Amino acid sequence: MQQLHRRFARAARERGDRRAFSEIAAELIDEEAHSSRVSVLVRSLPLPWRVGLWSTSRQVAASALTMSVALLVLMAARSGRSDEATQHLVYMDSTGATSAVLVRPSEWSSTSAPVVPVPTTSAMADAARTYADLPPAISPDGKSVAWIKDSGDSTTLDIWIRTPAGTRRLTSQSRDDLVLGWLPDGSALVGQTMRWSPATDGNYDIAVFDTATGAARQITRGPAQDIDPQVSPDGTRVAFIRGSMVDPPQLCITTIDGQHEPECRLIGGQPIATLLGWTGLDELALTTYESGAQPLVRYDWMRDNRTNVLAPYVIRPRLSPDRRWVAGSARLDGMVGLRDMVLPLDAPGTARPVAGAGHAPDALRWWEGMPDRSWLIDHLEFSDSVTTVLPGIGTRLSVKALSATGSEIPIRAPVVWSSSDTMVAIIDSTGEVRVRAPGEVAVTATLADWRKATKRIKVVGKAPINVLDERWEGDWRRRWLPWGDPTPLVSTGPQGIRGLWSRGDGVYPSMAILRDALSARDGLGLEVRISTPLTLAQHQRLKVMFLAGLDPSTFERADQQKAPPTVGTSVSMCGIIFPQEGRWGATRIALFGSVPENIDVGREGAALRTGDWWTLRVQILPDGRCGIAINGRVLRLSKEPVPLDGAYRVWLGDESAGVQLIHGPLQIWTGVRTDIRWSN
Repeated sequence: MQQLHRRFARAARERGDRRAFSEIAAELIDEEAHSSRVSVLVRSLPLPWRVGLWSTSRQVAASALTMSVALLVLMAARSGRSDEATQHLVYMDSTGATSAVLVRPSEWSSTSAPVVPVPTTSAMADAARTYADLPPAISPDGKSVAWIKDSGDSTTLDIWIRTPAGTRRLTSQSRDDLVLGWLPDGSALVGQTMRWSPATDGNYDIAVFDTATGAARQITRGPAQDIDPQVSPDGTRVAFIRGSMVDPPQLCITTIDGQHEPECRLIGGQPIATLLGWTGLDELALTTYESGAQPLVRYDWMRDNRTNVLAPYVIRPRLSPDRRWVAGSARLDGMVGLRDMVLPLDAPGTARPVAGAGHAPDALRWWEGMPDRSWLIDHLEFSDSVTTVLPGIGTRLSVKALSATGSEIPIRAPVVWSSSDTMVAIIDSTGEVRVRAPGEVAVTATLADWRKATKRIKVVGKAPINVLDERWEGDWRRRWLPWGDPTPLVSTGPQGIRGLWSRGDGVYPSMAILRDALSARDGLGLEVRISTPLTLAQHQRLKVMFLAGLDPSTFERADQQKAPPTVGTSVSMCGIIFPQEGRWGATRIALFGSVPENIDVGREGAALRTGDWWTLRVQILPDGRCGIAINGRVLRLSKEPVPLDGAYRVWLGDESAGVQLIHGPLQIWTGVRTDIRWSN
């Protein structure tokens, strides 16, 4: 059937039938033009046929391009003004003569009178004639042009390019290379190639081509047919059409670095027919295959919403460089046959036909003019002011995208973060920096390999150093001052684990105080396992605290059957008291760290009352903030600092009436351990 369709289609073209190949196939098999069988037959045709090169004469190579790129200057001179907003729809007739429709937004009116092309010259004429059914790819600055050509030494198509330095063949692969456009900053070409497809398949993949060497960087891969790439105006994404022998053609979008799997979809349940390009950061212009129609629509990718622009039937549409105008061959309601139309996308009701017999729907035409570069991302900048990070704290970095004029542009592609030294700091996909050790690191944010920004961050502070690993052996009183009545003892808790039992009975407190003073200037932390089998609403209370200004000799002289000596204010405390008295306080924890705070931990607090071991972390950071974590979960990081110039000691214990509140194995260190992310 595919061979029969090829012969049937060639015969139709040779007798002057200019209908779309889908309509010709539909006539052959007596089905609707949008049916899946018709799509399969159309996709089985050689690509040169599908883009208009169905005969040998149409594939003849054009002569070398010799004219300089001066169309915009000439057009402006003819019109008597210099207007960058002017777009030029250029036509070429069978003799090679060119004329153009000058489209100026300020002069477009609501009249339906035909627009009249005026004679002109174009430096792009030879490039356009070489590959008649795809327009030449003109660089954003208008100084270079790339086109497709059968170079004569193979049966495949190659890319040629002309720059101010001269004209040359860019690719010479044994498989097709086709150019569709430029990246919006003019740094490379975008197109499609068969070079990675097995010879038995002959499918296209999307690629970016280096303008100096012709080297291709693969963007898409796989057995599907990927064609008609269009790069987003910010430069970060590429849209294209994907088809296969099984699925209908879909609109797909992926990042320009090719590192993400494309997302593909139908347009309101309809297959895509042609892709014109992007009309904004999230919107594209395209046509769809529908029952008896092929309308021109605007499609919002983010909202998955389509809006009809021109219906019912539009073929060979072309989007202007400024993304505001469309030229296409249309058959409108009440109109017989196809006619070239020009319309502004924002006001499709003002569409106007193109006058002149030489501007038939199958005439050779292309757009020229200044592109809209207002959405082009020129560079990235860090939007945060972070230059130093504390161990255990980390921070979240962020970037913003800016145009050449400094306007901020929304970021639509993923930002990839990396660290130059993962032994110092790592950074996750959200920009969260997690510190591992003091040092300096370069953090880089890359936007789809299109733009990147780097800055250096210092991790200040010292590596943690253990100063005590307490297992509550026989000599523990050398390190701790026991105080209270009854006096605290070392006992055995759950699973036979030894710990300090604070035996306060509700009349007098009972605790132990670390004899040695510790400095918090580089950070100071402790971790202790605790068992709190609570049964009463009062007289059973745990206290674990760093305190500054506590003098053990004062306690040694004090009466242990009275309240303990005053130990200062909460400003110089970092730790917890659990629980609070009464039923209201059963699951509440008092958190100390400059300014005290009382929080209800709910179910977690109820679990702490069972007597099962749980782990408490208390950490003073090098900036004085106090962090509290239970079982690895951060409960609080104080906003206000505790003083760092004091001599800190540890207080363990309070009241334990009728039960054993056990402080098990305990470690104390200077610095900050980084296994807990205090920024959370």
